[in-house]
Amino acid sequence: MRIKSILLTTAVGTGICFILALLFFGVRFSDVSSPPIYLLFLGFAGSLSLGLFREGQTREVIYLNLLVYLLFVITTLRFRPVMALIFLLYDAALIFGIYIFFRKFDKEALSQFLTGSLLLAAIAGLMYIAASLIHGLFFISKFQMGFLLKNFPIGFLAGLGIGLGDAINRRYWQASEE
Repeated sequence: MRIKSILLTTAVGTGICFILALLFFGVRFSDVSSPPIYLLFLGFAGSLSLGLFREGQTREVIYLNLLVYLLFVITTLRFRPVMALIFLLYDAALIFGIYIFFRKFDKEALSQFLTGSLLLAAIAGLMYIAASLIHGLFFISKFQMGFLLKNFPIGFLAGLGIGLGDAINRRYWQASEE
């Protein structure tokens, strides 16, 4: 297992998600009672998961996502306990989207720098719409169709940050090692 590759993918992907969160949500993204904080936690979990998928460590993806989930629960439990369950839903949707990208589209997408990142962002955004549908049906008493698209930008930005972080790592740092 190449630890350096996993660490670089995780660090760069998380860093890009942090920058995207600052650009699109300002300092308000750090409020643990609002959904934009998901971008930072999911950027870390998704980047780490993609790095582990690439190294064939599927079982570790599950374990490490449970650890990230527990970290999120510990930091947000005092604000809104239901947020922990909702985060689990969105985390599972993002990891499933990354898994679909890795299994079905990764080889073709690797030849293009931006195409792979945008494809991962689109898949993550669609998984976020599916998670929003489940979230709306179970947790919101008066469901509105606009809610489905409300969380799409967070999923799209998380997928874009993870994809760009992975592409930068694969193109610049791994190419220099070979």
